[in-house]
Parts: sequence; structure tokens; C-alpha cells
Amino acid sequence: MSLSMIDYIELYENALDNIGEGLYILDNQGNFLYVNRALLKMTGYSRSELLRYTVRKLVEENKIDTSITDIVFATKQEVTMCQNIRKKNDTIYQQLLTASPIFDSEGNIKYIVAIARDVEELYKKYTHARMTKVISYLESKSANPYSEEDIVAESPEMKRLLESASQVADVDSAVLINGESGTGKEVIAHYIHDSSSRKDKEMVEVNCAAFPEALLEAELFGYEKGSFTGALNTGKQGLIEAADGSTLFLDEIDSLPLNLQGKILRVLETKTIKKIGSVKTQYVDFRLIAASNADLKRCVQEKRFREDLFYRLNVIPLLIPPLRNRKADIRPLAQYFLDFFCQKYDKVKYFSENVFSRMEQYEWQGNVRELRNFVERMVVMSSTSDIIINDIPEGMLEHMEVPEQRRRARFQEPARAERQREDVLSPGILKEEERFSLKDYLEQCEKHVIEEALEKCGTMESAAKILKINQSTISRKKAKYSIKSGYQRSEP
Repeated sequence: MSLSMIDYIELYENALDNIGEGLYILDNQGNFLYVNRALLKMTGYSRSELLRYTVRKLVEENKIDTSITDIVFATKQEVTMCQNIRKKNDTIYQQLLTASPIFDSEGNIKYIVAIARDVEELYKKYTHARMTKVISYLESKSANPYSEEDIVAESPEMKRLLESASQVADVDSAVLINGESGTGKEVIAHYIHDSSSRKDKEMVEVNCAAFPEALLEAELFGYEKGSFTGALNTGKQGLIEAADGSTLFLDEIDSLPLNLQGKILRVLETKTIKKIGSVKTQYVDFRLIAASNADLKRCVQEKRFREDLFYRLNVIPLLIPPLRNRKADIRPLAQYFLDFFCQKYDKVKYFSENVFSRMEQYEWQGNVRELRNFVERMVVMSSTSDIIINDIPEGMLEHMEVPEQRRRARFQEPARAERQREDVLSPGILKEEERFSLKDYLEQCEKHVIEEALEKCGTMESAAKILKINQSTISRKKAKYSIKSGYQRSEP
């Protein structure tokens, strides 16, 4: 069925009016020819009011801060920019505006079509879209929270680690995950379990450092009723038994007491347990994943960990690199946590390039856990009216060094420490006992430390923070020891 011209016009107008983004069309003089319903809702004006305006009049009346139309006419290209808009009720909002020129047959601009998006609403939609997967998981018991697509891994190191974890998921060999605190050992353990044939049963997690030694054995192996004072009359199932048909994850296994290490070794070799107070052995079918943030080889050398248990655990070793060694993961992880906490606290925030850059320079000694906590603080502490977080508040990521500075410092520290030691001890304090004064010696040390702190930090405020004393104390000592004022530089 063919449509008349009037029908076509009505169809196009209805279609444009039902677009969620604001849309308007200008002629080559900057007069409004058309505005859709979404733009009216964004600005608070009626259609007849907006159609009486020109772009020039909007600028003159301070309704918009910048004319994108002038830029399009000057460049004859599509332009995208952020623009502050004063609504009819005098409140101001920010919109992302894309204006495109339409040319006549002679190459002159005849019309300009512009799409306007409220930045806050746009980011809410963006956050909601990114969080859909997380929300779906929280609402669905059957969802797999540790599937590969849910783990943020952009760096080659983490991609190789996930590939290795996938390869070992369907075998029952023991896995030993090593990595610094906060790197995500538990996440990798869950990923292995949820990629295995045992995924239908929940993984049993035990933090070996969280229980006293006497209680840990009862928790792991369980006990019969009346087996010791305070035991439940019904007895208790142990966590190893609870892992039957599933995976047992022993986190911080380096904290396992030596006497329990022998019992765990026997369980691994025989796949049988004996409850406290029982004479019967019981077969348990489980797959073991262990994790440690300590070097177990060194623990073996220091006689804190059994060598035979170490080799029994170390069948498939997986090493999670620290976050500082996989910089490519910092930005996507930060964005993931930002989306999560914006959703959690019902906020609209995003990081500026300056903040991302500073995060990528920071060393993250606390790894992913520290990054997660940092992003949560940024979301909660930043002003509620700020959509773009441009700066990191004072006291956060304070001791940040670029890698080259840190590398030079490593080589300079031993020599500098030796020089400092010589500076303090070289005057022959103990060579001439009759001239030795402990008070003078301590004051000399104090003066030297304060000078070093001021030279390093540049200001008394920063030096006081490092030395954990009041700024007034620094000022008083500075005067006492006649320390040069040149050490006090202004903060950058």
C-alpha cells in the first residue's frame, strides 16, 4: 500500500517524536524548523516557544553556553560536544550534542540535524546496561558469577591465567593458587569450580587463618556426639565431608597448623576422613584447590610447612600476578567497580582521564581489593553534584611514584642509607668518650631526620605527616636547629 505525502510526513513526525533522545532541525540561518517531544521534555519549553527561537537568540539570552551550530557552519563537518543548557525553570543540565550538516547540490549547508542526550540520563542508561548481568546474577540462583566473561581480564597475563584455569577445570588434580593478598585467588578458585563437572554442588570454602587451631580440626573433620566438652549432642558434619561431590577450597593454607597438615595429607592420599571421636573412616569424593599469599617453598625451608604436603598440593600451580604488573587491567577493573557502586548507591559518576591516568601510575600494593575500596570511596566521597570525578581527594593515592622514580630509588636507597649512617656516626662520638653526649647525639639525629623529611616532602605539612608529628613541632624544631627555610617549598 502506497502512502500519500501527508501520510509520509505524519509517519516521520511520529517516528521522530517517539525517539528517546532530543532532536531538532535548523535551517541555514539557525532558525528552528522542527523539535521533537524528547527535547521539549528535556528543556521544559513548549514546541511553539522553541520554534520561535533562533540559535543566536539562545546564546544572547544565556540559554546555552556554546553554539555548536556556528562550529558546524565553520567546519562543514559533524561536531560532537558537551553543552550546558538552561531550562525554562532556570535549572541547568548538561547534554551531549551531535550536530550534522545536510548540504544542497552546490555544497552549501542547507539544514543542520542535531541529536541531544541528557548526560546524566545517558550515564544512568549506560550504567544500567553494564549492570544488567550483575543484577541478573543476584536475582538468579542458577547464574554462574565466575564465568570467564564476568572476570575482568584485559591483560595478556590474566588471559593466559584464565586459559590455564580452563584447561585444568575438568580434571581432579590438586590446584595451588599463589598470589599476593587481594589479587583474587578466591575468584579464580570459583572460576575453576564453576567450569568443572562439579559445578552443580556449591564449592566449600575454608579460610585456614580464620579458626583457632583446636576449632579448625573440628570444623574440617567434624565430630561425633560427646567426643569433647562442648560438643553438640547431635555431632557435626565436617567441611571436608560437606565437599563430597564438590570442590574444597582451602584459603591461606600456609596458616594450617603442622599437626593438621599431616592429617590433610592423609585425606588427600586416601580420600577418607575420620571424625573426632569416631573409629570409622569415611570416603569423600572431592577436588582440592588451595591458595596462599606466602611462598610455600620458603615455608618448607623454614620448617613451617610440610614438604610432602607441598608437593601433594603443587600438582597444578597457578600464579596470579599482582595488579601493578598487569596495568592493562586497572582501567577496566576501575570502570567495572565504578558501575557497580554507582548502581549500589544510586549515583551517576564517571572518572576523568586524569583520574584514570593517576590510577594507572599507582602501585596498588593491596591489589584488586585496594582498587575496589578506592573506587567505592571515590563514589561515596565525591560531591553528589559532580558527575565527572576530575580529582583524587587529598590523602588518597598519596605516595605515588612513577616506575622510573621507583627504579632509581631502589638503587639509591642502600647508598643513601649508608651515607646517612656515616653522617650521623662519623664525628667520632664514641672515639672520644670524654666529649660524648647522648643528648647532643640524639639532637643531631633529630635534626638530620627533619632535614631529610623537609627535603623530600618540600613542605612542613607533608613532612609532619611522614614523621607522624604536628606541623607546629616541625616549625619549632626547624627554628631550634636553624634548618634552612629553603627546604620549605610550596605544594605543587
